[in-house]
Amino acid sequence: MKSGGKQLSRYWWLVFLVTLSSVFLAASECEQTSDHTQTPTPLPSVGQGQVFHATKDGWDITVTSVKRETGDAEADQLLVGVHAVNTGRSAHSLGPNRFKLHDALGRTWNDVSYEAAPGAIDLSLQKVQPGLSTDLGLNFLIPTGAEGLWLETIGGGHIVLE
Repeated sequence: MKSGGKQLSRYWWLVFLVTLSSVFLAASECEQTSDHTQTPTPLPSVGQGQVFHATKDGWDITVTSVKRETGDAEADQLLVGVHAVNTGRSAHSLGPNRFKLHDALGRTWNDVSYEAAPGAIDLSLQKVQPGLSTDLGLNFLIPTGAEGLWLETIGGGHIVLE
């Protein structure tokens, strides 16, 4: 009887270890699955008139105005006024390639004509010293009826325009 009892005891230990292993395996799979279903971290977002702090790049950027000029049946012109402050420790430029326009359908447009606002520094040619600011105008040609517009800027953020 003693050997049968030992076999039964070993059997229960084996069942216990298999069950315990299954529990840990299932918990591990749940943990891995939950990592894949997490929502991505949203982009830093602000609205028109609010400051976007692109700290890593050394700029504070504010959209000061948005004006849509109706063009022909296919395209409108969107003029975006931007105020930029160099918050970094060194002089650097802020070129037009640092801004892209997006809409709710996922379409993207680049600035078509980059110009500094009257009396402002032309940022495409000059570096802005730390602590100084400038105003610039961005110009986008967009399809008539484009909605949900937002401006992608340095630092991975976006500024909601409408």
